[in-house]
Amino acid sequence: MIGILIASMMIFIFPPSIYVYQEVEYVDVIILFEPGINIDIREFEIKYYYNSINGFAGRMPYTIYKQLENAWFIRAIDLISERAVLSVNDPGGGGGNDFLDLGIDDIDVERAWGGFEDTYDVLLNNSAGENINVCVIDSGIDYNHLDLISNYKGGYDFVGPPDQHDDDPYDEDVDSHGTHVAGIIGAEDNDIGIIGVAPKVNLYAVRAIAGVAYLDDIVEAIDWAIGTHDDPDPDNDIDIISMSFGFDNEWYSLEVACQEAYQAGIILVAASGNAPNQYDTWVRYPAAYDKWVIAVGAVDIDHTRPWWSCYGDELDVVAPGVNIFSTTIGSWGYLSGTSMAAPMAAGVCALILSANPTLSNDDVESILNSTTTYLGWEYGQYGEGLINAQLAVATAIGDTFNPSVSITSPSGRVSGTVTIIVSASDDFGISKVQYKIDNGIWHNDKTAPYEWQWNTYGHSEGAHTITSRAWDIHGNWAEDQTIVLVDNVPDGGGGGGGGCPILSVYDGEEYIEEGLLNIHNPDGIDVVANHTLITTPGVVNDRYLLRLIEHPKTISHIDNVQLLGKLPNGQMVPLHLTSAVHSALGQVQWTLLLSDDERVDILGADHNEGSSEFIELEFNAPAYTKFIEFIFVIEGYNAYVK
Repeated sequence: MIGILIASMMIFIFPPSIYVYQEVEYVDVIILFEPGINIDIREFEIKYYYNSINGFAGRMPYTIYKQLENAWFIRAIDLISERAVLSVNDPGGGGGNDFLDLGIDDIDVERAWGGFEDTYDVLLNNSAGENINVCVIDSGIDYNHLDLISNYKGGYDFVGPPDQHDDDPYDEDVDSHGTHVAGIIGAEDNDIGIIGVAPKVNLYAVRAIAGVAYLDDIVEAIDWAIGTHDDPDPDNDIDIISMSFGFDNEWYSLEVACQEAYQAGIILVAASGNAPNQYDTWVRYPAAYDKWVIAVGAVDIDHTRPWWSCYGDELDVVAPGVNIFSTTIGSWGYLSGTSMAAPMAAGVCALILSANPTLSNDDVESILNSTTTYLGWEYGQYGEGLINAQLAVATAIGDTFNPSVSITSPSGRVSGTVTIIVSASDDFGISKVQYKIDNGIWHNDKTAPYEWQWNTYGHSEGAHTITSRAWDIHGNWAEDQTIVLVDNVPDGGGGGGGGCPILSVYDGEEYIEEGLLNIHNPDGIDVVANHTLITTPGVVNDRYLLRLIEHPKTISHIDNVQLLGKLPNGQMVPLHLTSAVHSALGQVQWTLLLSDDERVDILGADHNEGSSEFIELEFNAPAYTKFIEFIFVIEGYNAYVK
């Protein structure tokens, strides 16, 4: 009914007699109809039909175009009067050596599929773009390139008249633009040239650009990608479209094409555009179609925006786009531009989807945006920030679980040079294991077994904490700690005379003498005594009670005391000191916490022989904890009274 009505309307408006005596002006147009509408328009020379988005492109009289411009059944109608430009900045250079591009390295791609920094090889079972189909709408691909040949799966060429269209999208661009973009996304892991963001992805090329791009060819390319979803072979379905080009104008037909692709489940990624000058930096189309397309701007290696990278509210993320090394026709070389940043993001989308194929295009975009490194707002120059492949993949697979880590050695007392041994594991791979002593520097090891030699002579006598962290390939980490007792002082102490003070242990009924603590040093040097308690103190409401008694022939100056409990697995647990009561001075807990330079004499006076003072110490421990040994540590200063 609609077809008949329109045909009648055309006859009425343009009777043949009108055009017998005047020249007709024809224009190139794209017409897209509302869903469910199917109309044949008279005097319209069809260039090609859009199978997936309900419309066609071709030529018609300008007067008919004007009549149709506001028709109710028209979804979009555009004059094909503008061409999109492939805008790149070529800094020159090139080379053919095995290379991990600095831009790819900057967004932690190799940590996502390789497990650790600066690797060139994909680890088994890590996401590298497997089974994900990426369509590069560009100038074509050198599909014979050594770095692309295995990943190339097919495509189409829409450049030129319809009778020249075929399934051979070979790249003939002077800058190798499409080939460069394809290499960024999916150059192979083959020890040749470079490695791409998603080195196991399936690459499809749609050649729609030959220096410049006509609007109808771009719409036809998107229509082709949508149409793959009707292909009887589901393996050919396009999952992601990468678009490194930009139009200055907002074309309705291009927006409809992007909307249809998005609603078909395709992820669309586009370059924000390269500005012709520093005042003309608004985001170009299709990147500016904020609802349907992921807009990607460029940053330099120092994470600053180059002046030519377009930005604004429509910008989603940024990626490296300066001096990017990738494939060219028959070789390799450098190019710069948002054209290089967009395929970085498209490749990361492929990694996300490969890691979790159940994700929707909305999910993928959300993960991409939420795992960025924030670079600041500054008028929308950086969008959500710099993309991060490692965190994006970790989020996609729900890897919020930390790795497993355990310090297996040493434990208890240590002396001399000891071996620190750490056990670490993770379902997705360990990237590195670290250790430090107390608050010292971290020491790293990237390969198992994780072992280090520790010279304890460089540390003071007494308790020290060993901390180890294990990191998985997605940036998650876990930590383990153990306390050991450095004991490099031989029995007998620093020389001369009896030791001091005397330690007594409460066994639940009475204090039992443990004997002298060997901190006596006639030269007046600060010392530390480590003493293993012979008698395991009884538990009184999970309190551990000790009495430190002054030996009658010494003057003792106590700086700090500690009690550590040893568990059956060898782990040392520090017990919390809750009170310290002096026999004459009363509560003196605060004095035990002072630093060495602010020493207060807790025990210290000239004593008559046979008289003494003492401190009663109370420590708390976790309830129902079984200890097999207690270590008492006292730091102080002794002088022998003769």
